[in-house]
Amino acid sequence: MKQFSATLLAIVHLLSALMLLGLSAWFIAACAISGHAGVLAGFNYVIPATLIRFLAVIRLASGYFEKYFGHLALLQQLKWIRRNLLTKAFAHHQIKQSNAAITLQQESEQAAARWSAIYSPLLASLGTGLDQGVLPAAVTRRWCTAATTALFV
Repeated sequence: MKQFSATLLAIVHLLSALMLLGLSAWFIAACAISGHAGVLAGFNYVIPATLIRFLAVIRLASGYFEKYFGHLALLQQLKWIRRNLLTKAFAHHQIKQSNAAITLQQESEQAAARWSAIYSPLLASLGTGLDQGVLPAAVTRRWCTAATTALFV
């Protein structure tokens, strides 16, 4: 449940950051245009400014709680891993009780190193590939099609 909450909050964090970026860019452009000779004379800057503040607070809170629940889930998984490793080590009588803490620490560090050496870089490169290649191409194609249709209709 904690891992699901952390994932959901990470998605909320990402979406609020993207919405904040888009709304802020639009707001800056709209304010610049509204200053020219009565263009958008009735421009209401209060609602977009309020939405920008709201999205900033949502982004901040979701980022904080995502890290909180993510750490809770990680600590819970580490507890489970350490308990299993220690149970297996004592079941096979591979270690003496005096060396239990050292062996447990080494086994835990090996399990954690596996994540940081293999899975994390793989997921980061996959995310970067999607971010830099696939998504911009799809979004650009959709926006260009929409803009072309709007111009000629």
